[in-house]
Amino acid sequence: EKALKNNIDFYYLRMRLGIAYYETLRYRNALFQFEKAYLMDNRDEVLKEYLYYCYLFTDQYPHALSISKKFSENTLKKENLEHPPGVFFVNIEYGKKYASDTSLYKPLSYFQAGIGFKLGKGVTAYAALTNISQQMYYGNLSQQQLYASINIPLKNSWTLMPAFHFINYTYSNQPMPLQPKPGDPPPTLKNLDGTSYVISFTANKNWKDFLFSCGGSYATLNKAKQYQQQFGVSWFPLHNNTLTLNPSVTLFSNDSGTSFKPVPSFTAKYFLHSKFSITANYTSFETKNFNEFNGYSVNNSDDITHERYTAILDWNCYKNINVFGVYVHESKTEYTSSKNYTFNTGIIGIKLKF
Repeated sequence: EKALKNNIDFYYLRMRLGIAYYETLRYRNALFQFEKAYLMDNRDEVLKEYLYYCYLFTDQYPHALSISKKFSENTLKKENLEHPPGVFFVNIEYGKKYASDTSLYKPLSYFQAGIGFKLGKGVTAYAALTNISQQMYYGNLSQQQLYASINIPLKNSWTLMPAFHFINYTYSNQPMPLQPKPGDPPPTLKNLDGTSYVISFTANKNWKDFLFSCGGSYATLNKAKQYQQQFGVSWFPLHNNTLTLNPSVTLFSNDSGTSFKPVPSFTAKYFLHSKFSITANYTSFETKNFNEFNGYSVNNSDDITHERYTAILDWNCYKNINVFGVYVHESKTEYTSSKNYTFNTGIIGIKLKF
């Protein structure tokens, strides 16, 4: 470090500094040094291995996959990567959402199945199917969703992530409208069925102990056009992924994009053990019809969401098997009656990694 401050810089200096950080579990600091060394000389197989594991240990699988494509046959055999699987994980989730006012909403049922797979040259993709059903005061909802995203690794720890989310919803058992007065036309049910979609794009940049993120989306949730812009930074104060602090802000705009409403959010994640982590999030919304996490999560409802608290427990219970649980508490206001109510959601899931 003193040598670098004195403008002394060469390949083996970066390698030795990177190895020192790596051996003290400071993987993000190590990654920065190894990437500098790789720009000076990209032929060293040992350097490629260090880069591979630094990417893995900082949750940058597409970058790890990309660098593994440059391994020699001996290194591929040594790391058991001669025939990496095309599918690298699958996940299944099931959840229930309960409203404090059951005259408005009965319990919601949620199911999702997803798959992560490779597209070649370090590019990975994720696709998920979701089914939601709920009995509401204005009818029974049946909603199906398809989400797809692509992770494209670039040089210097840049990642580009385009995504698309399609939502189809239908209603049944709608209550008949009030009988008309004599002479008025007969009542008809309002067609609430429809489709919505979200087109989203996010760019991430890792730099030492920080991950910078920015992105935007265009959505037609609940037939309301909306633009969103999101900016965030994740800080890893322990120089690895043991502790993550992430403040972010999302700007919601109207159809024309001339007005913006800021939505702040804060997330903290901590690994209590190498195989057990806890995540907590707080978000202040005061808005409706929004999407999050690069379009992955959608809220196609006219009810105003005020604030939300989230807790996630994740346990690597056996080899490449993770089980997780999610709890969400939301405070909301129903859009027609202006009644205040809360939602409490519980989700359990399993993730199999290959």
